[in-house]
Amino acid sequence: MMMGTPKSSRFFVVLANTLTIIRILLIPFILTYFIEGDIKTSFHLFILAAITDALDGFFARYFNGKSSLGRFLDPLADKLVMTAVLCLLLWHPYIPWYFFGLIFIKDLCIALTVLFFRQQKIPFHNKPLFMSKLNTFLLSVLIAITFYFAAYTIAPPLAWHGLLYATMVTSLASWYSYFKRGMHDLKDHRKKNGHEI
Repeated sequence: MMMGTPKSSRFFVVLANTLTIIRILLIPFILTYFIEGDIKTSFHLFILAAITDALDGFFARYFNGKSSLGRFLDPLADKLVMTAVLCLLLWHPYIPWYFFGLIFIKDLCIALTVLFFRQQKIPFHNKPLFMSKLNTFLLSVLIAITFYFAAYTIAPPLAWHGLLYATMVTSLASWYSYFKRGMHDLKDHRKKNGHEI
């Protein structure tokens, strides 16, 4: 909430959230230019979106620009941009379908698990795990590099395939880590409520 915060903090809250909204608004342009064949412009807009991501995070972290709206919008914007670009790279195709399928199923399973826990009112510690952060980093790097190769018609080197498979492995490891945490939280909840597993 912005009420009661210093004037300078309110300014950075608005600035950080505005940058996040700009990132979301860039998505249709990234899609349109890519589909129309102007992949370089699409890539440059993707880089601009990445810059807004870095800036809004900077203002939120170091200038007290955090807000409940920002905590909701920022990960949503990140997911929308990454999903949109991943779909484009799959459609062209620069990314293999099995990679996209794995990422989609992993995210769907995690989302459904969180939804189940919330509906059942079971406490779930959904703070990002190390493996999840590593997977997100590798996925971001993979998408950015692949988009660059697509924009400048560069054939992916052998190392790119290594990055692709490393991202797949960390995706599976990330899902397993969340699954283990979920089972642990479920077990604790049932013990507290006098149920056996």
